[in-house]
Amino acid sequence: MLWLRLIRRLTDLTSTWLVWKNADSALAGIGDIDSAAAQVEWPVTAAAFRTWASEESLLPVTICPHIPGGLNLIALPGDSALILEMGVKARKMFRGSTLFAIEDLLPLSQLDPRGFRRLRPGAEGLFKLVLNGIKPGGRVDEAGLASKHVRDLLREDPEGAQRAAALFGPASGRARAGARAAAAGGWDRGAMLAVETWALLRGPRHPDVLARRAWFRLRGTQSCPVVRSLLRDHRRIPLDRDRWFREVEREHVLHGR
Repeated sequence: MLWLRLIRRLTDLTSTWLVWKNADSALAGIGDIDSAAAQVEWPVTAAAFRTWASEESLLPVTICPHIPGGLNLIALPGDSALILEMGVKARKMFRGSTLFAIEDLLPLSQLDPRGFRRLRPGAEGLFKLVLNGIKPGGRVDEAGLASKHVRDLLREDPEGAQRAAALFGPASGRARAGARAAAAGGWDRGAMLAVETWALLRGPRHPDVLARRAWFRLRGTQSCPVVRSLLRDHRRIPLDRDRWFREVEREHVLHGR
């Protein structure tokens, strides 16, 4: 449980930071930390990450701001080929519009028995249902549902899923229907298509966000070596580690190299 000390500390230091998905896989050592926090608390979060990495001998550390909507806090321990990553977001997008902002998550959070703030399982399941379970046209992505344990999360905490559905505004009833169908092992394509349509219609309200995301899809995944390693190379550092470090340092500060 390499991450546990850090995420407990962040729960104590901040009023908004929380793990919004995949806490168990991260603590089992097979994933990164997917977290959210108000932007005003990002500096505290980054400082705590650097301190933790130093204490755990996981240096060097860098902070990457290039993925829209948040920070990626990166530890590059020793000679390991794997990047340790904690993403911190203030909002999450779906089909070009805001799925949730940090202020939406706090009422849906709980204190995990292991001592850190996290999203309750049903809410996590509903967001994953939308993000990982829907193919274009409201079709089901069975592989996404299975890999993200969506049905299990919805069954574990149906009340949390129903409460999170309120964030879908006019489509909240359809989101609830889709969650019930998925939890029962089925799929309500009409409901999921309505949720998808709701998101698509809201996207043009935030042209600045759409523009940043369009630029990132076009250039960001190639121009930033950190993003490239995270998204294209599955959090792996290239074999020529020193060359990659030099490339990273052109646009990032490497702490503790």
